[in-house]
Amino acid sequence: MKQIGIHILSFLMALLLSCENRREQSKECELGKEQAREDIKSNSLGLYFFGMPSPKFNLRIKIVSEKLNVKVKGGGDIVTEEGTCYNNVMEEQIKKIYGDDIFKTIDASIDSLYSNGVGDREASFKDGIAGLNQIIFCNLNFFDVKSSDTDKPSVYIDFSISEKGTVEEFKVRKGFSKKLDEEALRVASMLKDWMPAIENSVPVRSKFTIRIHFDPLKKENFSCK
Repeated sequence: MKQIGIHILSFLMALLLSCENRREQSKECELGKEQAREDIKSNSLGLYFFGMPSPKFNLRIKIVSEKLNVKVKGGGDIVTEEGTCYNNVMEEQIKKIYGDDIFKTIDASIDSLYSNGVGDREASFKDGIAGLNQIIFCNLNFFDVKSSDTDKPSVYIDFSISEKGTVEEFKVRKGFSKKLDEEALRVASMLKDWMPAIENSVPVRSKFTIRIHFDPLKKENFSCK
């Protein structure tokens, strides 16, 4: 009987907590709606942008804010009730001004940029991360670093990638020793095939940092000639 009472009490506490959370969400939602109505009255359009940061995500923010004259109210990778409810009201107002398909049109134009290879992006190695690591670990001299070593050294190399995808201006950002620093620079200079970064549909010069990890075990993951 005592055990049943404990279960009932736990259920009631969970139910109470759930109701409290719903009330809090409702308050946040009303705050968002009210803020949106006030912004509309003052002819100030705004939106929250939720999502994981990426070149494509950032491009959408830029295009929406510039094309629709919209202020970025906030956002990030955690969706809030206040922001969601604000957007629900504001998006309806934006559609009244620019048409019901405005967001679909913008998203389609962004998709078109990426399908044609001119959407905003960071510089990337043409053969991908796997190809990049294969060149590094198949050419790296590990010297006296052993697979059994607990702490294996790393060297961080900065370099530039031009508008044409060529690499230059190599320098050590964080070194370990003269011998390993020079070896890391030598191997990093072998990474020549890059796709340049793109901003506003135009290739641009960019900076890149790579970690050269002197770990012999990683070489075992690749078929080196």
